[in-house]
Amino acid sequence: MTWKNSTIALSGCAGYAQARSFVRVDVDTPRAREIVVFWGQPFSLG
Repeated sequence: MTWKNSTIALSGCAGYAQARSFVRVDVDTPRAREIVVFWGQPFSLG
């Protein structure tokens, strides 16, 4: 699965803001359950 070129919008922002993308992967099998989170680099919104 690939996800790219998404757009976000902010209304009423009062100045500099920073965000960070992330992906959460849940793997659930009859023998185990695992949750892994991958964090992207911070990026500026303003």
